[in-house]
Amino acid sequence: MSRFVICIDNNDNKASLIVGKVYRVAPDAEAEVHHLAFSGLDGS
Repeated sequence: MSRFVICIDNNDNKASLIVGKVYRVAPDAEAEVHHLAFSGLDGS
């Protein structure tokens, strides 16, 4: 099953993220090892 997130703040990456847009979560093994955020996929 796919997971989705909604961008609520793009101050660190205004060029790539749109506030209010829904992004599908992509697996990111390296981020998981470090208990960090995930990668998002932009379907556009």
